[in-house]
Amino acid sequence: PFRVAVSCRLTAWKRVDLAIEAAARADAELWIIGDGEERKNLEAKAKQVGARATFFGFEKDPRRLIADCDALLSTAKEEPLGLSILESLSMARPVIACASGGIPEIVQNEISGFLAEIDTVDGITKALVRAREKKSELWKMGVAGHRFALRECTIEKMCGGYGAVYRSMSSAP
Repeated sequence: PFRVAVSCRLTAWKRVDLAIEAAARADAELWIIGDGEERKNLEAKAKQVGARATFFGFEKDPRRLIADCDALLSTAKEEPLGLSILESLSMARPVIACASGGIPEIVQNEISGFLAEIDTVDGITKALVRAREKKSELWKMGVAGHRFALRECTIEKMCGGYGAVYRSMSSAP
C-alpha cells in the first residue's frame, strides 16, 4: 500500500481535513500522528469520506511511525517553516506539501518531494497521486531531502544566517 503520515497538532490551520479527503481520493493510507481540539471532527471526516486513516494520537517521538511511511504529508496553509517537514527530510523521507509559505524553500518539487501547486483538496490529491505513481523513486527523493537537511538545516547554518542578517543591519563591521 501507499502510506503517508501527517504529524502535527490537530488544529484548524493545519487543515488535516484536506489531507484526509485527498488521501481518500488518492487511495492512500493515512497515518495521523498528533492530537488536538480537531481530533473528533477529523475522525468523523475520515469515516464520512471513507479514508483509510489511523489516528495515533500524540507521540513524543514519531520517528518510528514516519519511518514506516512512504512520505510525510503537510497540508498547513502558509506554513512558515514546518518542523515535521524538516524532521522528515532529515530521516530521508520525501515530503508532499502545499507550495505556500516557506515550504518551497525546503521542499524541492520532484527532487525531495512533491508540491501541490494549489492548496486545495484537488491540488493535494494530484500531488499524492504523483507520489504514488513514482513510489519506486521515493527513496531517491528521500536521499536528496536528507542531503539538503544536512547541508542547509543545521544549527550552525541557522546561526550563521542570523549573524549575517544582524551584521547587515548594524553599522558594526
